[in-house]
Amino acid sequence: MNKLNFLKFKKDFFAPENISKYCSEFWDKYFKIFFLLFSFSVLLLGVCFWFQIMYQSDWSSDQKKQYQNSQSKEVELKEQQFGKVVKEFERKKEIYNISIQPIKDIFASYEGNQAGEENSQSGSPSSNNNAPVSNL
Repeated sequence: MNKLNFLKFKKDFFAPENISKYCSEFWDKYFKIFFLLFSFSVLLLGVCFWFQIMYQSDWSSDQKKQYQNSQSKEVELKEQQFGKVVKEFERKKEIYNISIQPIKDIFASYEGNQAGEENSQSGSPSSNNNAPVSNL
């Protein structure tokens, strides 16, 4: 009789609709344990990395030389880049300091006509104030 129940359980357990049911029941029962184990493992890894950084960070002489060489190369490259920037700055400064050639002012005649007309209108008042003024 126990054998029949076991076979029935095994058969029902692998049915697609029952798998999600069993998984959700299992998760509801044991999710706190999984969360605790996950949190503990993250904490343990953090402590291990902290210990390694704080107490086992000594470099061998080869590693130190390799680091110093890489830093000197970076400094040389940065000096070259700085030189390029300075040259570009000087070039732009020279362009900025070049005197600008005066060009013909196309609005000068228009501005002169406007100023002349204003003076003529304000200087001699017309006898007929109601007459329209033509600016042509």
